[in-house]
Amino acid sequence: MLDLTKSLAYHGFKKIILLNGHGSNMPNLDLAARRANLETDAECICLGWWNLLTVDKEFLPRWRQSKFPGGCAHACELETSLYLYLDGGNVRKDLIKNGTISFNEDQSPFCWVDLFAAGPATVISWTSSYSETGVLGEPELASEEKGRQVYEEAVKQLLRFVRWWHSRPKDVRRDRHRRPPTIPIPWGQRPIGS
Repeated sequence: MLDLTKSLAYHGFKKIILLNGHGSNMPNLDLAARRANLETDAECICLGWWNLLTVDKEFLPRWRQSKFPGGCAHACELETSLYLYLDGGNVRKDLIKNGTISFNEDQSPFCWVDLFAAGPATVISWTSSYSETGVLGEPELASEEKGRQVYEEAVKQLLRFVRWWHSRPKDVRRDRHRRPPTIPIPWGQRPIGS
């Protein structure tokens, strides 16, 4: 991803959005976006499509029926609803069954997960270590209609975001060193002012 963002910046793109479709990709995409910001003259930002559903504070509570936390995590109410809407003929409806996230069952204030939030110290490992089926949430609450609502809201908010991001002035970097650094800037970062 960093190579792609650098290539886009090299070819003149100055605003880059990494739109993520899978939760576990977020840390890696965040790092790629941060490095693109440091190593090119472009601005890069990443976002998970599902987080677009939180812009309108009234949308999620109106739509979501599953418990929080854990009702929306993987192959859940949200993702199954969207799949039912986009390609319902290929959803194996006979296999739709709720699944729990074992560490969510501990009711720890530190270690829990949901697509819309996570505990401050949640360990994510192999899915098979905390789920019997890979289903993390409540897909039995999914419907094609919910999928339509989710799709339309995500697209609406993405378009709003793109318009905002496009017109937003670029942040200006400032050198806050009291004395000049004694070594070169790491990772090929661009010096301030270049």
